[in-house]
Amino acid sequence: MSDSGSGSTAMVHQIAYTGHPFVDVGFATMVAFANKRCFADLDANDFQQIANYIEQNYVRQPLRSFLTMAFTSNAWFAQSAFNPDRPGLTPEKQAEAR
Repeated sequence: MSDSGSGSTAMVHQIAYTGHPFVDVGFATMVAFANKRCFADLDANDFQQIANYIEQNYVRQPLRSFLTMAFTSNAWFAQSAFNPDRPGLTPEKQAEAR
């Protein structure tokens, strides 16, 4: 935290690329998704939009299959039981699974 001189405290962004390709590609993807120029420009609203997109889209194909590359097929969110589009669910259960 740094003092801006007006008596209020502002958060200082000190986010830098790590040199690790997977982490840095993730940073760059978030920046592109939010239509920003650098990672430090992302705000809480941007992160919420990214989280909402992941929550809505990574539970079904084709994106669900990509999760197993990073987290293995044993991860709870890659299991068919958590797929809101699986056959046989009532509309109420589909809404609950989303």
